[in-house]
Amino acid sequence: MGRLRAYWQDVRQFGPMNRYIGAMSLYWLAAGGATPFITLYGTETLHLTPNAASGLFLVLVLSTAVGTVAVGLLADRLGKRRVLHGGLALFALAALAAGNVSSVDAALPVMVLAGLGNACPTVLAVPLLADLLPPKRAGEFLGLGSAIWSVVQPLGSFLAGSLVDSLGSNRWAFGFAALFMALAVGALFGVRADRPLAGHSGL
Repeated sequence: MGRLRAYWQDVRQFGPMNRYIGAMSLYWLAAGGATPFITLYGTETLHLTPNAASGLFLVLVLSTAVGTVAVGLLADRLGKRRVLHGGLALFALAALAAGNVSSVDAALPVMVLAGLGNACPTVLAVPLLADLLPPKRAGEFLGLGSAIWSVVQPLGSFLAGSLVDSLGSNRWAFGFAALFMALAVGALFGVRADRPLAGHSGL
């Protein structure tokens, strides 16, 4: 227990890294909350067949894939944090819109926007974390961040699912996602490197 406490005290000294991991944990809560309900949203809310509802998720995946190229180019020009910030804000707006649409024609562009927003953390989440790490401990802290995020994502699914069950509508999963995505956007404002790290740039 004493070693764990000492390790935690050691980790706490890296403020920007901790704030970033916390901010992106909010993103993973949001993503974990919304993703499992996309197909159910299609069948129960939009009254699609299961195959057609699966197409909504496919649109999200394809939009994410296409967006990754643009995200990489924009990050080189504008900086990783700025592009990630914009992507999370776009994702928050898409999640908010998803909870309020009632037709396929309206849902499809929302899925495209969500995919484009999702492309930003897909490309930039780990590289931006690497910019905030002490180079000699990069592997350790990359692993720590990934471990935290891997726990937070299914927690988001559980919390959103509990909310859906309590309130009787899968639309609440997207409201949950919009809320935590907006919180991630706000938290990311607090992430700035205290000093430039050797060999890293692009914040």
